[in-house]
Amino acid sequence: DGKITRGFLGVEISDLDADLAASMGLDDDKGVLIANVIKGGPAVDSDIQKDDVVLALNGIEVEDSDALRNRIADFQPGTEIELEIYRDG
Repeated sequence: DGKITRGFLGVEISDLDADLAASMGLDDDKGVLIANVIKGGPAVDSDIQKDDVVLALNGIEVEDSDALRNRIADFQPGTEIELEIYRDG
């Protein structure tokens, strides 16, 4: 039917910059900031919180928001994934 179904995490994300990473106690600006958890999205049922930083997906380092978005899209909806999260405090 030509329909493509892609994975969706249900969060708004942004790249880290050096200043933000340093203020959060991170050594470098690799990773992705969770700017918001979308109500009704898949992440609501997880432990992901606003201001978390995603460092890795299924054990593979995440460089930036484009990389995370593209890798999540490769999964079928409902697929369980493992995120390595840094949480300040």
